[in-house]
Parts: sequence; C-alpha cells; structure tokens
Amino acid sequence: MGNGERDPADVNDASGKLIWGFDEHGQRVTHKTSSRPREGFVAPGHVSSKTVDEDHAHYYERREDGQPGHHDMRRGPRLYPGVEDDWQANAAAFQRIVSEARALGSSTDWRSTNARLRELREQMKNVGPVKSRAEKDGYWDSFNAAQSQFRDAQTRHREERERNEAIGQREKERIVSRAEDLATSSDVRAASQEMRQLGDQWKAAPRASREVEDRLWKRFNDARTRLRTKSDDERRQREYAQGQAKAAKERIVSRAMGLVHSSDLREASQQMRALTEEWKKAGRASRDDEDRLWRDFSKAKDALFAKSKAERDKRDRDAAQAKATKERIVSRAMGLVHSSDLREASQQMRALTEEWKKAGRASRDDEDRLWRDFSKAKDALFAKSKAERDKRDREAAQAKSAKESLIAQMRALGSTSDFKSARDQARALSDAFFAAGSAGREDNQRLKEQFASAKQALFDAINRDRERKQAEWQQRKREKIQNVEEAIRRTNESIWRTDDAIRSSYSRLQQQSTRPQPSFTHPHYWDIVRRQSEARDRIESKIRSMEMKRSSLQQKLISLSQRRDELLR
Repeated sequence: MGNGERDPADVNDASGKLIWGFDEHGQRVTHKTSSRPREGFVAPGHVSSKTVDEDHAHYYERREDGQPGHHDMRRGPRLYPGVEDDWQANAAAFQRIVSEARALGSSTDWRSTNARLRELREQMKNVGPVKSRAEKDGYWDSFNAAQSQFRDAQTRHREERERNEAIGQREKERIVSRAEDLATSSDVRAASQEMRQLGDQWKAAPRASREVEDRLWKRFNDARTRLRTKSDDERRQREYAQGQAKAAKERIVSRAMGLVHSSDLREASQQMRALTEEWKKAGRASRDDEDRLWRDFSKAKDALFAKSKAERDKRDRDAAQAKATKERIVSRAMGLVHSSDLREASQQMRALTEEWKKAGRASRDDEDRLWRDFSKAKDALFAKSKAERDKRDREAAQAKSAKESLIAQMRALGSTSDFKSARDQARALSDAFFAAGSAGREDNQRLKEQFASAKQALFDAINRDRERKQAEWQQRKREKIQNVEEAIRRTNESIWRTDDAIRSSYSRLQQQSTRPQPSFTHPHYWDIVRRQSEARDRIESKIRSMEMKRSSLQQKLISLSQRRDELLR
C-alpha cells in the first residue's frame, strides 16, 4: 500500500463494524473495520466525537492469520498536521545496523564482535516495517553477507592458529628432545652454549596449545636445570683444581723468588730447572692468576740468571748498603703486620727473612737493633697468623659437625616411603652440604664421599620403588587384558548362540509359512488362520528381538576389542 493522504471521511465510513474498548494504558479506543477486505482503522476516542486537531487514525492491513500486519499512519495537512512519515525512520534504522555489521565484517576481536552481531540481529528483528518486502530482504541479505564475511575470517583465523600450534608443538618437541640429550652430555661447555641457543629457538618458535606448552616447558626447564647443575659441579671442580694449581704455583714462585737470593748460584740454577718441571706438572690456574704467576716466575728466573753477573757487583757493597737493605726489610715487615691477607703476608715475611739472610751484615750496633725490630715484627705476624688458624680450625669443626648431621639426615631418607618428598629434601640437603663450608683438608674428602654414598643409597631406593610400581602396573594391565579377552570370548559365544537361534527361528517361520491352508469350507477355518498368523507373528517378533540382541552384542564386541587394543598399546 502507498503512503498517500487519506480523507477523514474514510475513517467514518458508514460501512464496516464499530468496536469500542480500552488499550493497554486504559485509554478508550475505537476499532472500525473498513469496507475494503483485510483493512481497518484504530483511533483514540469514539468515532462520533473524533476531532481533527487532537486525534489521528492508524491505517493497517491485516495478515491472513487475522493479526495486524504492515501499517502506516494516514496523515496529511488536514488530518495529521506536523507528523513525519515513519517509513524513513525504519529504513534508516536498517541502514545503520547493516552499516555497522559491514564495519564489523573485517574485525579481529572475535568474542566481542560475535556478541555485537547477535545484538544487531535482535535489533533488526524489532525494527518496524519498510515500504516493501524486497527492500527489507535486501537489508537482511546485506547483514547476513557481512556476518558470513566475519565468520569466514574467524574460521580462517582459527585454522591458522591451529596450524601454528601444530608447528610450534613439533618445533618445541624437537627442542625439548635435544635439550634432554644435552643434559646428559659430557661436554658441558659446548652443551651449555647449545642450550642457550635452544632457549632462543624456543622464544622464536610459535606457541603450541596451553596444555602442550606447559608440559613441554616443564621438560625443557628440567633439562636446563640438570645441565646447569652439572655445569655448576664441573665449575666447582675446575675452580678447585685451579685453586690447587694456583697454590702450587704460588709456592713455586715463592721458592723461585727465594732462589733469586741464593748465594750458591749453581745449586740455585739446578733447583730453578726442577721448579720449571714442577710448574709444567702443576696444572693450570685461572687465566689471570696463571698470567700473573708466570710473569712472577719468569721474573724470578730472569733475575736468577742475571744474578751471576749481579753477584760480582754485590761483593763490592759495604756495610752501609746492608744497613739500608735491612732497614727497608724491617719497614716492609712492620707493614706486613697490618695486612689482611695473612697467608700472603706470611709468605712475604718468609721471603723477607731470606732477604735478610742474604742482605749482608751491617755494623754490630745497627745489626742488633735491626734484628730486634725485625724479630718483633715477625713475632707479631706469627701470633696473628696463629689466631687466624685457630679461628679457621673452629669453623672447620663447626662445618664438620654440620656435614655429619646432614649425612645422617640423608641416610635417614633412605628408609622413607615418601620418595617424592625425599627427592626434594635430598636436593635441599645437598645445597646445605655444599654451603656448610670447609671442614678441613683431612675431613673434606671423607665427608664428601660419605654424603655422596648416602645420597646414592637414597636414589637406589627410589629406583627400586619406581621399578616395583612399574611391575605392579604391568601386572594390573595384564590382568585387565585377560579380563577383556575373556569377555570377548563370552560375547562371541553369545553371538554364535544367537545366530543359531535366529537360524532356527527362520526355519520354524519357513515351516509355518509352508503349512497347508484349511479349506474355506472348514468349520474352524477362521480360528485356524488366526492361530497360524499369531504363530508367525510370535516367531517374527522373536527374530527381531534376537537380531536386536545380536546387534547389541556386536557393539559390545567392538567396544571390548577397542578396549583391548588400548591396553595393548
């Protein structure tokens, strides 16, 4: 229908039927059917009292089911002054919704966009009528096309994410497998370098699903932790070996420096060559210490080799030069008393003593005075060194007691039943053992071996418990397989018996069907026919029941076979 202006007389058309009543707000309204089929008017107030300035009428066309359908307000300057047409508002509402749906078609905010599209669809359902069905269908087609565009993009995004997760899973499984191999490598330095590269590869690899990502990360982190522990152990061993080499070479350097001041140059040269051989066998200290000690050792050798020439000049020195030398020695000795490195100070003091012996003699008065001062400095340094050694001995005794207690705790863990907790406690005890400090050269190695033995006994017990649980699990699995196979055998027997019963029933049904019919003139003809029909029906019902039973047994057999296959994997 069009939106043309309608004369007020149409509302008061004499044809049709008037109905008075009330609307949902309690206002009186009048409904009047039109003389035209399926048309009518609704206006506030009674028709007889209708005023052009206050009332207006709604014109509509009823659907075939009798409910009001498409309608408009018949308006014009005479009947409805100042009222705008509502077709345009409905069309604008459709266009706004379709425009927003098209804008959302390229959105990547999947969750909120889905919710908004559902809201827009509900809004479209509630928009009023437009001029034609074709126009409304066009709006719906545009909306559905925009929604399809968004859902297609969402599907492609989900498939791409799943592909990336699969790629990420394969890549990270390769990384984890390699990391676990590296954790057992004997070349810890190269393995640590490659492990760092694997960490960068992990960061660069696509993410797998959350569950797979967490499981693989735990394995990867455990492998890195094992390698880091091995690296720490190797570093401690290397640092210990370097410390031993440093101490040995410091002694060699100290002896070499002492040889520089030897008066027997031939004997000193032979001892220097022996020290060179000891140097080669002493191992390597850290790079800085090695370079420093080698410079000192080379300097001592060079000084000794140059001493042959310098010795001739030293014979010409007089007592004044000896006095000056010993005054410097005394000054240095007094300075060593306040040193914080007592070991180095003691070595230097011993070197100063050698220097003193080789410095020559001053005058008697100066020699006695200088010797008293030098002896006083040495006594003070040696007393300070003794106090330090006593302190070190007390600390060693405390460390020894702590380590013995830790050994006893580690041994006690071997008798526990909670091996998971015991493993964590063992790691804590290991950390505490290495943090307890030195128990002295004689006890350190012994306590370390006892602790390692107790720890190994614990892990042997853990391994035995794991093997026992594995054996029990295998036994339970074998029993389950046997039970399933027995159920399969019984089900197969039931199927065979059912097949025999079905064949037997079909044979009976065939016999029943081939029985001769009674003569129509037989006085009990209808009773006989009825009994034969009922007999066939009973047999057919029994066959159907058995076939259903056989189908159920077949499904059960399939399920049992699948269960057996799962257990056999």
